[in-house]
Amino acid sequence: MKIVLIRVLCALAVLSASAYAQTAPSQQYIEIRDLSGRMVTVPKNPKRIVLTSARQIYWLSMIRNNPFKNVVGMDGTWWKYDSHFYNVLSKKFPEAKNIPNLGNGQNTDFNVEMFIKLNPDIVLMSSYHEDTIKTQNMVKKLAKFNIPVVFLDSSTHRYLSNIQSLRVLGKIFDKTHHTEKLEDFILTNLNMVFKRVGATKTMLNRPTAIMQLSPGYSASCCYVVGRDGFGYLMEDAGAENWGGKSFPAGGQMNIEQIFVSDFDKVLMTGGAWATARSENVGKFLELGYQANKQDLKKSFDHLKKRKYWRDLKSVQQGDMYGVWHQFASTPYAFLSTIMMAKWFHPDKFSDIDTNQILDEFHTLFMPFEMQGYLAISEREVQ
Repeated sequence: MKIVLIRVLCALAVLSASAYAQTAPSQQYIEIRDLSGRMVTVPKNPKRIVLTSARQIYWLSMIRNNPFKNVVGMDGTWWKYDSHFYNVLSKKFPEAKNIPNLGNGQNTDFNVEMFIKLNPDIVLMSSYHEDTIKTQNMVKKLAKFNIPVVFLDSSTHRYLSNIQSLRVLGKIFDKTHHTEKLEDFILTNLNMVFKRVGATKTMLNRPTAIMQLSPGYSASCCYVVGRDGFGYLMEDAGAENWGGKSFPAGGQMNIEQIFVSDFDKVLMTGGAWATARSENVGKFLELGYQANKQDLKKSFDHLKKRKYWRDLKSVQQGDMYGVWHQFASTPYAFLSTIMMAKWFHPDKFSDIDTNQILDEFHTLFMPFEMQGYLAISEREVQ
């Protein structure tokens, strides 16, 4: 009797397993073209994700309710350069603190064995490192273990690279409809700016603007943007970028040049760098999602007193502006274009509330509400 009962139980177990196999959803795969131009077969809604740059959380935050979901490893060094973003996200998603730190993504400080041990379904990489021998060898080795690598890009073609990257992620995470709405939001606001500032680069009455990268972060002065990155964004926002002519590739300007030059607008980038540069807190603009006006006022006061800068008419009049350093290399670049356009041409944008656009963007597409300051004028903190 016992033998019969055991046989019956075994048969039921086999039938149950068979039924589960028939009803359990199988992993779907799709083919996408990544930002390196490669056609890659990837799992849809991957269950184990490796991020080789914490910057990729910026993209995932725009299209996923929880950007850390299913992330099993990521570059853990980047957060010290944007601690505000990490603090806000990790407070809402505490599991972020438990994700294994893979090393420095900026220097591709990784090895294949590290990835294989994590058994990922997909690895996201920056196209910035695509052509390095180390990255190419890594991609080939991972392919032998059926681990697909997808390259994303945030800076090659300004807004377009970010939109294309979001499209790729939308397909991978089955968020195509969401990314289409996001793309429409980006393009609608950019087109509004382009229409108002003029479609051509020869528009009259463009203010001459200069942008310093991270002044106060170190003792050196003064690195200015050229034609790339923020330089493009400034031109799109309706300014004549002084650095684009004097330092096409960007570079360290001679400090005496400040005295003999005439800038209508003086811009500076700033970020949540207290962790990376604790000794310089108060000297740079600590912009980010936990920024406050009191600290920003102290930094503005410090920066506008620097030799030669203090003698500029624009500085004396309060035409100084701070811009979040991460704008130039993240999908949020379009927001900086909108805000700079209003600074450069207040008469053309008098009816536009840039803070309202920021609030709407975060309400619709981010996992947290807008907070802190990502861009601000010196007048606003006085």
